[in-house]
Amino acid sequence: MKEKIFFVANLVGIFILVAALITAWNYYTERKRSQDSQKEFELRKAIEAGNKQRATSIIEELKKSKTYKPLAISYEVYLKEDQDNRKLLKELVDSLKDKDLKAIYVERYAYELYRFGEKDEAIKQLEKVREESPNYLSALLLKAQILNSMGKTDQAMQVLNQVAKSSKGDSYYKNLSEALILVRSQR
Repeated sequence: MKEKIFFVANLVGIFILVAALITAWNYYTERKRSQDSQKEFELRKAIEAGNKQRATSIIEELKKSKTYKPLAISYEVYLKEDQDNRKLLKELVDSLKDKDLKAIYVERYAYELYRFGEKDEAIKQLEKVREESPNYLSALLLKAQILNSMGKTDQAMQVLNQVAKSSKGDSYYKNLSEALILVRSQR
């Protein structure tokens, strides 16, 4: 009988210990998220005030956070808009887990590659954006633009036709692609 009581007491003790550890972990993570959220607020305020030095300092702190690292890199790209952001965008793309968000930044990365003359690599990146991605049509338009700049006009036209066919119900992309097709056909 004593063995059963001892066993149950140990089991209850272990259960209480596990519950306490889970509670402590939840408290720690919530506190950390709150601190990081406050840092992100301070970052936005520093950017609004034009204090790039303070903003850069906060970005470096936020990049250490798993949760806020992609956001911090995104802010860093924003601050360095007129500079070469290929390395930063590659780091951002690699750090994202959400496939829709990743597709958006793959497109942004591809544009940066294109901007710096890496057209073939830009097209490879754009081909990673899948049809179910929210930015699929805009990625195709960028691909058409790059192909056209490479002198591959026929391929660019095929991509524009693909946009026109794929833009079911999205009149913006349909109209844009059709207008670009019309302009190209009049040349």
